Amino acid sequence: MEILISKFLDKKPGFSDLSFMEQVKYMAYFFVKVKKDTIFTPKNIDLFFKLASLPKPKNISDMFNKLVKKDVFVPSQNGFVFHREEFRKLEEEFSESKIVVKTNELEEISSVLGKDFDKEIAELKIAFLQQPNCTAFLMRKILEKALFNVICKSTAKTNIQTYKSQRGGLPQLSDMLSWAQNAQIGNKHIISPSTLKNIAGAKFLGDVSAHNYLISVSFEDLKLEITPWRIAIKELAVNL
Repeated sequence: MEILISKFLDKKPGFSDLSFMEQVKYMAYFFVKVKKDTIFTPKNIDLFFKLASLPKPKNISDMFNKLVKKDVFVPSQNGFVFHREEFRKLEEEFSESKIVVKTNELEEISSVLGKDFDKEIAELKIAFLQQPNCTAFLMRKILEKALFNVICKSTAKTNIQTYKSQRGGLPQLSDMLSWAQNAQIGNKHIISPSTLKNIAGAKFLGDVSAHNYLISVSFEDLKLEITPWRIAIKELAVNL
């Protein structure tokens, strides 16, 4: 939960500089998006401030009352909901183009990965425009390929050799993510523990795109996973 809240906060630069009333409004929006529930209470928002390790207003209920007067919140039977027009504005504010990575960021990824990834990056540039399922699959493939190449140079390379001899074929991404926890090159971890934890979402969406024919990945799903994926690729690329 803390990770999801943090990702939403990253979408609102300068959040800590906002008034408490504005912070409560955005926290309520984050609650709606994270919990997928349109109804929220002061207690819910109080918890989100705690999970985000941020200072909170002394009286969140008072902030709610002020937001009601401003036609931001509307009282409901079990709590509060957003005024329809206010929610529309927030949706517009946090909506992004279908291209979930800026061109210069993708070029940076391409440069650190090198020519061995040229085909995947070229296809990814096209997928980012209108193909979320393909985007999720290619993100997973690039992560998997980079991880495999780096592990082959690390202290965990024997795991790959053992896997091949005992099972045949190439190891699964889940196996390599597990090995990467202790894999080192030159007494340094090939990827940080926090990054490993945060890329679980990118792996999940890649799995969905490849194996779950009943569910489609959307660009909305990808927005929250692109940053940890980029960080993971850049950390691994140091040893490619």
